[in-house]
Amino acid sequence: MSSLLKIPGRSNADPDLAKVRLARLTEAQGLTHPRDRWTVLSGGRSNRVWRVSGPASDRVVKLFLEGRETPLFRNSARDEARAIRSLDGTGLAPGGALHLSTPMGEIVIYDHLESSGDSVTPDLMGQTLARLHNCAPPARQPLMPDIGVYLANQISRLRADLRPVQAAQIPNVRIRQPGIGASAVFLHGDPVPANVVMSRNGHAVLIDWQSPRTGDPLWDLAVCASPSMRQLYGAVPWTPAELDTFLKGYGANSVTAQFWRYKRDFHALFAAYGLWMANRGHPDYAAAAQLEIAAL
Repeated sequence: MSSLLKIPGRSNADPDLAKVRLARLTEAQGLTHPRDRWTVLSGGRSNRVWRVSGPASDRVVKLFLEGRETPLFRNSARDEARAIRSLDGTGLAPGGALHLSTPMGEIVIYDHLESSGDSVTPDLMGQTLARLHNCAPPARQPLMPDIGVYLANQISRLRADLRPVQAAQIPNVRIRQPGIGASAVFLHGDPVPANVVMSRNGHAVLIDWQSPRTGDPLWDLAVCASPSMRQLYGAVPWTPAELDTFLKGYGANSVTAQFWRYKRDFHALFAAYGLWMANRGHPDYAAAAQLEIAAL
């Protein structure tokens, strides 16, 4: 079956009507069954997601919503499906990904992963990211700029879009001279706590692949360790000991040494991002930003 299917019809943004229309369209393609149960999955902030389960299959259907990209995180159905398919057999991502274009918007369908309910420990999270970063990234995956350039430019742009009293809390960051220089690797792009699931066989599996990139491994480490990102996605910020355990689990000494070099810059970035998001109708980001500001 082709990984990209074109389905004609009318668009409808209403979530309930979108579900009904998606059910009909996917049934017509043989991807779901009329007896399947569509259950809304919570946790995501960008798109609408359902678990579609029945006698013959158990899958996830994600409807991508327009205008949900932010300065730091992309939202691409095509990139998500490509990333998941490229990791087939590794245990790092769900299986069976399809990318479909529908009247309601682009969707991705993949196998539902049953969680064990256990938390992913810091050392296992580090090991999981190390495994991902050792996988070859797919061709045509978006390339992230040099991390030093990226940090300086993004902080400058976000600060310029804040109120003066907010911008005063965020230090400007100069472009650093290149350090050891990590090789560009396969990045998840958004490895927050809600995007990693402990499977029943004891493996940590990454989900929500709408922001994959190829770039410096520091990005994934920083997002994963960010106190604001952890709080926003239902977890407690790591203690210094837990952060150390996470980095030891990752294991690449040259990379983790660079993490400490850029740590303050990442706090500045996520503080600016939190205030920027709070100004756009997401009040929980304001409190989360204060965690980054305190770390500064």
